[in-house]
Amino acid sequence: MLPTTWDESTTVAASLGECVAVARRSGTTWFLGAMNDEVARTVTIPLDFLGSGTSCTATIYAEGTAGSAPAATPTVVSTRTVTSGTTLSVAMTSAGGQAVILTPTS
Repeated sequence: MLPTTWDESTTVAASLGECVAVARRSGTTWFLGAMNDEVARTVTIPLDFLGSGTSCTATIYAEGTAGSAPAATPTVVSTRTVTSGTTLSVAMTSAGGQAVILTPTS
C-alpha cells in the first residue's frame, strides 16, 4: 500500500528538463520514484539517504523490453539487498521511469 502522508521527502537526482528521482519516507520504509523525458538514459542514485548502517530489501519496478504497441511494455519486478553505501543504476526508456520500495531488513 502506498502512503498518502510522508515523514520525509528528498530529491536524490535531478537534471532540469530531463529527469528527476525523489525519495519519500513513511515510517521506516522509503519509496523512490524516478521519471524521464523523451531521451532514454541511465541515472545513478546513491542511497545515502537511508542512513549509516541501514540494510534494506529493494523491490524494483522497472520497464521491460517494449512490446509491439506503446501500451505493451511490461513491468519487470526484481529484488536485491541494499545499504546506505549502495548506488542504484536506474535505466529509463524514453518517457519512462522506475519505482523502488526500500524496506528495512532489520
